[in-house]
Amino acid sequence: MNWLGCKLLLIGVLCGGLSGLSSFPEEGDVSLAMIVNVLSFGEFNIDTTYIYFFLIRYFPFLLFQALWGVYIYRHFCTASVYFFTRVENRKKWYLGETGKLFLYVFFYLLVLVISYSFCIGWNHRLIIDMKGIVLLLYFLINQTLWLFSMTLFINLLSICWGSSNGFLTIAGLQMAFINKYNNTRFSYINRILCIF
Repeated sequence: MNWLGCKLLLIGVLCGGLSGLSSFPEEGDVSLAMIVNVLSFGEFNIDTTYIYFFLIRYFPFLLFQALWGVYIYRHFCTASVYFFTRVENRKKWYLGETGKLFLYVFFYLLVLVISYSFCIGWNHRLIIDMKGIVLLLYFLINQTLWLFSMTLFINLLSICWGSSNGFLTIAGLQMAFINKYNNTRFSYINRILCIF
């Protein structure tokens, strides 16, 4: 395992563990579906009273984007002449780097869920059923595509605008969209429930 893989594993375990310690303070059974629901911002409304919980849940994703948001950009900074002029097949090189980034994202999320579940299972009885496994697969597919695309956008914007501006732009847009989605989703659900 290379240095980036070790860093990915360490950060995934730490973020999953710390997030797991800050969740589910009550005693009782916790299902895998409940864990996936918490990690995917489900049943969560963003306002001033819950900003702490939002930041705790969002921090592992934000940290990954901050650290791997320069994964391709670092090649541009250190050896741009070599990578962008002397590599015979730049498309193959770029697809190889984005493929590696995709695998880093997938394994980071997998380590995050496993360490989070382990910390929850330390104090609670963890129930793993087929519904939870299916939901976990959906979560991994959805979050991998989301985190990969946002991290790739940060890399591309970093080449144009610099690493700080690229990261701040994408992170700010994500927070705004998560807030908008949660507020829209709950107001829509409340309108439907009022009918019944």
